[in-house]
Amino acid sequence: MVQVLGHRGERQNPDVDENTLPTFATGFSTSDGIETDGTQTKDGTVFLSHDTTQDYIPHVISKSRYVFNTHLNKISQKILGKRRIDQLTDAEMEALTLEKGGKVPKLSEVFAEAVKYPGKTIDIEVKGEHAIEPIIAEIHKAVAAGEIKEEQIIITSFNHPAILRAKQLAPKIKRGLIFSGSSIYDSRMFPWSHNKESRYIEFNEKSLTSKQTREIAPDYFIVKHTSVTPENVSLLRKHFPQGKIMFWTSNEKPPAQNDQVIKALTDPATKDAIEAVITDYPEQMTKLLKAKGLKA
Repeated sequence: MVQVLGHRGERQNPDVDENTLPTFATGFSTSDGIETDGTQTKDGTVFLSHDTTQDYIPHVISKSRYVFNTHLNKISQKILGKRRIDQLTDAEMEALTLEKGGKVPKLSEVFAEAVKYPGKTIDIEVKGEHAIEPIIAEIHKAVAAGEIKEEQIIITSFNHPAILRAKQLAPKIKRGLIFSGSSIYDSRMFPWSHNKESRYIEFNEKSLTSKQTREIAPDYFIVKHTSVTPENVSLLRKHFPQGKIMFWTSNEKPPAQNDQVIKALTDPATKDAIEAVITDYPEQMTKLLKAKGLKA
């Protein structure tokens, strides 16, 4: 049966900021778990935000926005200035207020919240350049405290070297590689640094057969819903016969109105490869899958 994970908890709530404790509670209570984004402050503490920088990141053809201050209210935008999250102290991060009034939570706070929802999945996408070590440390701390179990966690990232490091630090924790859908995103993830190794990588035969992908041996291959095609599933099966797909939707139509999502989930050529859906609409997606007999 296909799992449903709330994308950043729940993205489409007009009254609540994404990636905050209230949206995580919604994701936990209405679906199989949540997806969130981990980045680190200057002090090395993991906070949860999809957007981390104060600059546009240039790509070969297009530009992708990862501008943190667009999520903040006007006062906090002025406080942040042109800094990235990894340039803020914990105290500075905690002082910021999001656009709809929420606070950026720590990963440790999500683990404390997860105690109320035993067994629910927590998919942590690694965003910060140096976030993998503190993320793993927080996981181990929460497991030792009895808040979560290792089998609840999936660590994922566009930053494939970070997932290789995750395998080295915590080989029992499930891991997933996120792929871009186009070669225009073959660019550096952290252009302000000297890191040329971490790049956005297209899902294709070259990336599937690379030494790095083989060494990581991911549990999940993560793509946008538009990339869940019979051709891509066949390619995955050729090189990773047991490989499973997790796909995400973002700023899309509600599930029942999204023909591409429904086709991916029901097409005999693709449906058996799908392990989970990361959706802006966790409650609606859960109801849709149950109605189609794809979920108990």
